[in-house]
Amino acid sequence: MFLAVNFAIASVPIRVTSFMAFWNINLDTISLINIVLCGGISLDFSAQISHVFISSSELSVDQITEALYLVGYPVLQNATSTVTDVCVFSEARASIFRTFFKTMCLVISFGVPHSLICIPIFFIFLFFWKVCLNIHSQIKNQL
Repeated sequence: MFLAVNFAIASVPIRVTSFMAFWNINLDTISLINIVLCGGISLDFSAQISHVFISSSELSVDQITEALYLVGYPVLQNATSTVTDVCVFSEARASIFRTFFKTMCLVISFGVPHSLICIPIFFIFLFFWKVCLNIHSQIKNQL
């Protein structure tokens, strides 16, 4: 389970750094601080979804659906409010604020799909893998 969260945390700053190079944003102190913030925000999104899975005793498809139902909407609200709050910086003349705006928009656009799509898909694969192992062990015990 921690593999999916680690993947989401690591891939978001890597993608943000790639897009920063595409947008000709220099890697200075301000942009590196923003990249560190990326890890924290992507951790927040991933941890909210993963906490529901880890806190229960058994993994099932119904539990995955329930987790998305319970936590998916607050994650979307968090992302929407973050983008809304940061939109003020889009019209600033100082590059520090524009860099922060671009970085935060990238973090939201990469972090939310990771937490709402990639992590639940990983947990579905994990569930079916456990089911297949149980079936295999039952067949092996019958022989």
